[in-house]
Amino acid sequence: MAEKRQGAATPLHPLAQLYQQWALDFIIEAVRAVAQDYAREPDKYRELPDGVAAALAEFRSKVGVDPGWPSFAERNAMYDAQLGEWFADAAAAFRVSVVTYVEKSSDTARSISNAAAAEAVDAFRVQLQARGESALQRRHATATTMFQAAARVLRSPELARVFNERGAGDAWPLDGGRDAAGANLVGAIARELFPSMIGRMSAYKFLLLQRVADHGARTLTRVLDNSPVDAVMEPAYAWCQAARELMPISTIINAWRRQSIRQAMTSVERSLMPPHPAGDVTMGGTELQPVMARMGGIGGIGGLGGFELGFSTHTVGDEVCCSTGDLSCVTDASCHSIYEHCPTEGFCPTSPGSGLSCNGPCPSGRHHC
Repeated sequence: MAEKRQGAATPLHPLAQLYQQWALDFIIEAVRAVAQDYAREPDKYRELPDGVAAALAEFRSKVGVDPGWPSFAERNAMYDAQLGEWFADAAAAFRVSVVTYVEKSSDTARSISNAAAAEAVDAFRVQLQARGESALQRRHATATTMFQAAARVLRSPELARVFNERGAGDAWPLDGGRDAAGANLVGAIARELFPSMIGRMSAYKFLLLQRVADHGARTLTRVLDNSPVDAVMEPAYAWCQAARELMPISTIINAWRRQSIRQAMTSVERSLMPPHPAGDVTMGGTELQPVMARMGGIGGIGGLGGFELGFSTHTVGDEVCCSTGDLSCVTDASCHSIYEHCPTEGFCPTSPGSGLSCNGPCPSGRHHC
């Protein structure tokens, strides 16, 4: 992937490419869900080329098993090491400086604002360079293999037709949201195969994520290749605008108020969340406590030899945090918890798309994850 600058193609920095893949990581989970669906209903996918079918088999069998195919949690840990809280804080401070430079500096204060902008660019560059090049190259190589494989699958016209959509172009999804066909396919997959997490992804949200990924990657590249301040500010301001559209103030306020909205966000969206003005909630005295959730006399399940069927859950205070049994949880397409505090693995009797999908907060009383 390269960006156009002053008529020449400039390769994106590895950190910028990693940022793109982090922002658009949902395509990997989308392909994994398709792979599971393909295994259940092969006739539905009978027109797939052999190469696409073979790729789906790899996503079904290798992810989380082969070291080169990290799971959702493993990818999150990898991204967090390079683009974690430190990056969110540094990028947020940098974007504030960008907005101030572009929107609030007057002609009379131009020299002062230029100096402040140059200082902000330099400070951001120092923070980006402090993470180490060798670890970055390793993480970038690992992430790229899976990401490119997922993109190739989703660009297949035959796969798009399964979901009544049009195939995306060769540059998708790293085209900055200029080709809506791929985003429409991602939205269709989310609707059909992630029914209990329908608010987590949509075609419109994915288009915004593509814009954030593109402008953010171009900004990082220009910061790291010592481009002039004005050359940095052009993609940087577009990055700010895309971030504002992805996370408008109304969404931020609702996310502060409702945990379900925060849970439905991608990692990039959460990285754009400013801290709550009241500060962090303290958790003292609310340590995780294991309890037993009982299912008794439901559909002939309960009361086996005088014992009820129970599953382990954890609570924070009196609120259920996660579950390995019959209470709601949030998991990825492989039925593994997407939150570090929820040890939800190994008990998932149904699959995405079955009406009792294990990939999100269960929509009814039939909790089972």
